[in-house]
Amino acid sequence: MEQLYKSQYSVMVYDRDRSFLDFSYYATTAQMTEAEYKIEIARYFECLEQYRPKIALSDLKELYFTISPEVQDWINSTLLAKTPPTKTALVMPSDFFTQVSVEQTVNDAMKSKNNDFQISEDNQTGFRYFEDRKSALTWLMA
Repeated sequence: MEQLYKSQYSVMVYDRDRSFLDFSYYATTAQMTEAEYKIEIARYFECLEQYRPKIALSDLKELYFTISPEVQDWINSTLLAKTPPTKTALVMPSDFFTQVSVEQTVNDAMKSKNNDFQISEDNQTGFRYFEDRKSALTWLMA
């Protein structure tokens, strides 16, 4: 695994052999500003675009930053318009308000005609929500 990015808020590693991108937030996101969040999420999408992984894990369990409606719109209009990986697992945040803001962002993305971001129905494409990392990895590697 090659570490692509690390900050006080997140870490991103890439496994070239499995074409797998693993992105995780740290609990320090509770102190993160909106500008810092934008930097973190933009870096993730830059790596998706550059490495084009077949599978990706976004571990949001330790994300404690509530995504404002304005930032949700920015994500959907600016970042999600880029091609997502074939298969993405989202480990949902433990914080209720953050979880709602993530779900709102994803729901808005699915309504957008600018991307192919959809819930997986065939287990080969799209994304799925998970409560824990282990379940997410099992689905991704199947």
